[in-house]
Amino acid sequence: MKQDQTQENKTKAEQTDLEEQYQELLEEEKKKEKRKTFLLLLICFLLLLIGVFGATFAYVRMYGDSIDGGTNSCTLNCDLDGDGKCDLNCDTDNDGIADLNIDTNSDGICDVNCDTNKDGIPDINIDYEGDNIPRFNIDTDGDDNPEFNLVDQDTNGDGICDINCDTDNDGHPNINIDIDGDGNPDINIDTDGDGDADINIDINGDTIPDINIDTDGDGNPDVNIDTDGDGKPDINVDYSGNKEPTFNEDEDGDGNPDNNLIDQDTNGDGICDINCDVDDDGWPEINIDIDGDGNPDVNIDTDNDGKPDIDIDVNGDGNPDINIDTDDDGNPDDNLTNQDTNGDGKCDLNCDTNGDGFPDINIDIDGDGNPDINIDTDGDGDPDKNIDFDNNGTCDQNCDTVDGGTLDITASEDGPILYISEQQSINATDIIPGWSETQRLVINNTSDFTTAYSIKFIDVRNEFNPTSEFVYSVTRDGISINGEQPCPTSESYIVRNVIIPAHTSYTYEISYHFIETNTNQNYQQGKTFNAVISVEAS
Repeated sequence: MKQDQTQENKTKAEQTDLEEQYQELLEEEKKKEKRKTFLLLLICFLLLLIGVFGATFAYVRMYGDSIDGGTNSCTLNCDLDGDGKCDLNCDTDNDGIADLNIDTNSDGICDVNCDTNKDGIPDINIDYEGDNIPRFNIDTDGDDNPEFNLVDQDTNGDGICDINCDTDNDGHPNINIDIDGDGNPDINIDTDGDGDADINIDINGDTIPDINIDTDGDGNPDVNIDTDGDGKPDINVDYSGNKEPTFNEDEDGDGNPDNNLIDQDTNGDGICDINCDVDDDGWPEINIDIDGDGNPDVNIDTDNDGKPDIDIDVNGDGNPDINIDTDDDGNPDDNLTNQDTNGDGKCDLNCDTNGDGFPDINIDIDGDGNPDINIDTDGDGDPDKNIDFDNNGTCDQNCDTVDGGTLDITASEDGPILYISEQQSINATDIIPGWSETQRLVINNTSDFTTAYSIKFIDVRNEFNPTSEFVYSVTRDGISINGEQPCPTSESYIVRNVIIPAHTSYTYEISYHFIETNTNQNYQQGKTFNAVISVEAS
């Protein structure tokens, strides 16, 4: 009996041991399952994470196609925060050019046409006609609020816009535009309050009036008058932007042309003979009769192919510069087009690259055998030096100029400060009609701050009378800021309150011109213009 009891106890002990081993095995299996589950979850999470980042990266690459060196500096349609919306350099009209939130210096921060409330319309530092120059709603202190030259200004409190009126609500003013910020409209002026421009209409976006130009400030058009509203001049048409009635002159004020008509067919053969407007823009290009005597003076087409053959005027002064017919036999004698000066079979001087009869590159204006404008230095057929954008015979970009010094904007504890290394003067003395000179001034913001500056004439002495014969114009980085206007007689701003982002340079070229009127100008003999170019913080 006792032996049976002992055997039973032994059996129970073995069973207990087996149960404990089973429980240990079961716990181990549970741990293994937990580890497997954790690993599976971890793998899934990593796959999900890789998928999200991969998709985001792919989307950014697709949305902003050009990323500079992986630095998130994108040139077009840049989604910086991965929300699927463009944040910088946005092309809103799909023309391949950024027009909203433009980063001009590749620092990842908007400089021009900045949309601060993300409604797709620019709010601060708004440009004009895509020139990438802040002109309206300028933020001078970097607080994302406009302080200077505001859009939709109601100056008299009557609830109606008077200055920089945005009539189509796209953020850009189109009526009563104040280009220089002096509080007065300069172009596209609405005189009758109907919301349409009536005088000083700029049709090509260069800030210079082209149609219905009011030359005497009385609110009525005097030059390039568009009588039928088609955007082309009909009476008192000027030549080469000189703002003087030359063609279709309305002598009796009845709104109809009386003298020196455009598109004259003098022999009744149905083909234009005098003042031919070949491109139908309202201004004649071929067989131009400057003095109205019925005979062509410049850009004369001798073979009726619609292209000039002799006495080509390239600088708009009314005098022949290229293919000059010196003996009136109808053939060019001096400063010919398409000259091969070195005998290599390629054009070197006065080269007409597009076959329209007018030289395009390496243009020799003064006939000395050397190119003056649109100089092709590398032989690729494109101008590289002394580039003339507006075909007026003067340099607009990459000019051989008088150096006007460099303005450096550097950082201080209180923010940016201005320093100009050289104060430049203009001294026009004992000059003759046709004289011109260009000054170059570089503005360089080396600081980490956005700031503003103004440039002006000081210590002015202007003896020219009338002053309209001694003029100046201004470009910034090759883009027109101010068209030709009389040089001032007293202290006067050239540009005011210009915003310059951090780490950005602007190059100004100030061009002076003593206009030749083709009349006796002895009354200007010995006259002088002196001034100092001054730069100040705004």
